[in-house]
Amino acid sequence: MGQNHEQIYQRAQDWVREAGAMVKNFLENNEILHETKSHQADLVTVADRSVEKFLVELIQKHYPDHKLLGEEGMGENTKEFSGYVWLIDPIDGTANFVSQQADFVISVGLYLDQQGVFGIVYDVMRDEMIHALKGKGVFFNDKRIEKMDEQLALIDSMLSYEHSLRTEAQVKAGQKLLELYPRVRGIRSYGVTALSLARVAIGRVNGFITMGTNPWDHAAGAFLVQEAGGKVTDFDGNDLPLDRRSSVIACNPGIYDEILQFIRERKIHV
Repeated sequence: MGQNHEQIYQRAQDWVREAGAMVKNFLENNEILHETKSHQADLVTVADRSVEKFLVELIQKHYPDHKLLGEEGMGENTKEFSGYVWLIDPIDGTANFVSQQADFVISVGLYLDQQGVFGIVYDVMRDEMIHALKGKGVFFNDKRIEKMDEQLALIDSMLSYEHSLRTEAQVKAGQKLLELYPRVRGIRSYGVTALSLARVAIGRVNGFITMGTNPWDHAAGAFLVQEAGGKVTDFDGNDLPLDRRSSVIACNPGIYDEILQFIRERKIHV
């Protein structure tokens, strides 16, 4: 393809920061009216749609041959993943955005033939950008992050966990997953896939587990974890798909086998 990945990566960081400023402006003007989508807690705001439209228009202007997949459907929402594909969640954590005005992120990932090129996760209110270009290391704003220590023990690990409890099957699966609690130092729930994955990449938590999340939620963050030396698969040990929802294990490689075995032994799936 011959495209300058470094240039695209730097541009994308600038665009995401501009999008973050847009979000702050919505908050300052108290423009956080929301609608529901699939259920009462599945929210969308004018900020979600405006940010995705802003990013999609820039991508289409500068890279018209690239494909797009975004949560709010402002691009063509490709179902074909050869070549360059951008995966965008304009506000991951919309419920947090509406209720708390904190703990939400902008997530942007670029893939080439289903392999990550770069990932950017921007915590708008903390002004914390976790980002990486393939083979160049993970950065927290301008600071490079050390790769993960592979000698980590599960009992010394802090995990992040995200799980819906809307059906009986989900409740039963969630109860099985919580049996992991005595084996770790602690479990936290942020309610934001991309934020949780970014925190794994920079070592604030050591692993993230969810039974179901969309590709625009995990694309950038999963790439960050891998670039930090982490292991990322679904509950069957397979690479994450870009064309459908998926379970996710993303963690320090020292604890991956134990977590995967735990899930397999309990046959945890929804």
